[in-house]
Amino acid sequence: MEDQPLDPKDLGSRIARFSNLRAAERAITPTVRGRARLPSFHLGRELLDSLQRMREAVGFRASAIHGLSADDLAASVDRDLDAFTTALCGVINETPMMQFRATLPGTVEQAREEVEALLDFCLEPGRFVPFPRALVDFAVTLLATERAGGGRKKILHDPSQVTARIAILSREQGAVRDPEIAPTCRALRNAAVKLQSQDELEPTIRQIRGVKDSLGIRILHPEVLRSAVAYNVAIHNRLLLILASAREFDSAADEALATLRALDSCE
Repeated sequence: MEDQPLDPKDLGSRIARFSNLRAAERAITPTVRGRARLPSFHLGRELLDSLQRMREAVGFRASAIHGLSADDLAASVDRDLDAFTTALCGVINETPMMQFRATLPGTVEQAREEVEALLDFCLEPGRFVPFPRALVDFAVTLLATERAGGGRKKILHDPSQVTARIAILSREQGAVRDPEIAPTCRALRNAAVKLQSQDELEPTIRQIRGVKDSLGIRILHPEVLRSAVAYNVAIHNRLLLILASAREFDSAADEALATLRALDSCE
């Protein structure tokens, strides 16, 4: 069979895939300790070279330029993209969730599209086993909310619509009849209300973590996502209030100590 000229669409789809992978990688770069752990450190140059060879062959018979058929050249790029994808999955799986919590809030403020790319990457079918529920939950919350006064958060966007991919998956989950969805949403909403006045938060946090962990991909149901983000915002704002009270207490304590020292020096 005669070698056919390489179609520009074949190149375009692979460049788009690489661009999305790099955006997802940039989202986790502040999180990862040591650039040598990132896929681009080991695989970036080789992949760029493969894409460049493919670009040079667009409109020509690839074998006339690189000695490979168009299919072979495309397969070579796909292998490099797959290797990059596998490496990126490995880094995400090995990174503790607490590190994502420390860095992604800053990333979403500076480069929202990178967190969107990371979320979509985590949602690719079959990409992660088990499903990265905690990271998805956290990324959706960051993308659906914004900071209000005093560091408090408020919901600005529908959590089920923050990216095109999550909109599709959420719609699919919403079409599934599941008797557990209504009580799950109720538990999340009730917990969000309870947190406003509860002194001891740990039992509620532990309970809801168990509820969320049992959901798996069902957390993408639109009502579950909305309820989960409402709960996440409630706990963020409650903890912020507790922290502010603690600071006020520390400030008052420091002032009292300073007064006592002043009194001591006068005696």
